[in-house]
Amino acid sequence: MKLRLLGLLVLGGLMNTVAWGQEVRLGMSAPLTGPRAVAAKELRGGIDAALLQANAAGGVGGRQVVLDVKDDGGQPERTLENTRAFAADPRVVALTGYVGAEPIQESLRTIESARLAVVGVLSGAESLRQEDARNLFHVRAGHAQEAGAIVTQLDHMGIELIGILHQDDSLGRDGLEGATAELSRLAVRPTAGVRIDSQGKEADRAAREMSATPAGAVIVIANDRATSAFVRAMKVAGQNPRYLAVSDADGESLVRSLGSLARGFGVSQVVPLPTSAVRQVVRDYQTAMRASGQQTFTHQSLEGYLYGRVALEAIRKAGRDASRDRIMQALESLDVDLGGFRVRFAGRSRQGSVFTEMTVVRHDGKLAR
Repeated sequence: MKLRLLGLLVLGGLMNTVAWGQEVRLGMSAPLTGPRAVAAKELRGGIDAALLQANAAGGVGGRQVVLDVKDDGGQPERTLENTRAFAADPRVVALTGYVGAEPIQESLRTIESARLAVVGVLSGAESLRQEDARNLFHVRAGHAQEAGAIVTQLDHMGIELIGILHQDDSLGRDGLEGATAELSRLAVRPTAGVRIDSQGKEADRAAREMSATPAGAVIVIANDRATSAFVRAMKVAGQNPRYLAVSDADGESLVRSLGSLARGFGVSQVVPLPTSAVRQVVRDYQTAMRASGQQTFTHQSLEGYLYGRVALEAIRKAGRDASRDRIMQALESLDVDLGGFRVRFAGRSRQGSVFTEMTVVRHDGKLAR
């Protein structure tokens, strides 16, 4: 029994100390198949571009950084299986690019036990931003911040008759709380608060409820599938309010799904406009994407690129004797301007960025500020 315990302790120490050979790895579990496959693949493309860019310049301290990707189909149990595999691989020094709140919540205990940091989660869930989620380092604003930014935009537009459509899960609850708090501050009461399922199967019912008290604008706190179904149902009901949605609605996906119905749609974003070369970080991203053979620029791939850049900075800061613990420590005090996009973790905060901006779908189907 004592020998077995000693063996486990030795193994644990080996797992946490990375011998710097020719490569180190980042683990990514994501739904490369299933409803969120497009977003996950774009996110992966951005991370790949960042690592390829760094590796082409000599890597980090002469070491190549490799992304190890495993498909989880958006299923929490598969995410857990993948995470356990990453935890058992001593070459994996950190995780990145997990998608959705439920999948990563299923794996949190394993992540914490393995002392792995997660750099960037494609979710604005406030539940992942609590102080007990110490291993999650966020590179995007949360749902409540996005919803608050949308309300501020509506206030600037002078629109007071505002309905709220919210998904019946953590995404919707977080956004609803943020939106109602900001509306209350402005002494505005929503005309309606209507829920919808994540698949959009209840879109007709939601449109009827929203239409009962017509609004000049509807705040949409839902994913792309539910949002598209709701907008179509509202069109059938003869309702054409302004729509302002959180980034989970995915502006590029809405254009593909809704076509001309997406025109004028407002979408909050947690990263800069990927087609604009105003910021240095976006110019670097575009260069990296082209070098990796990718010619399409999207918010999701830019977000992935930022995850990759932050992970690389943490590995660089951890130094030659990098370990999972040292990378965690590096992230806890990381403060870096990537070229017009600042990421700063300080004290117990794991919220590295609070960046938000509003975009709108133009008549040509392109997103613009």
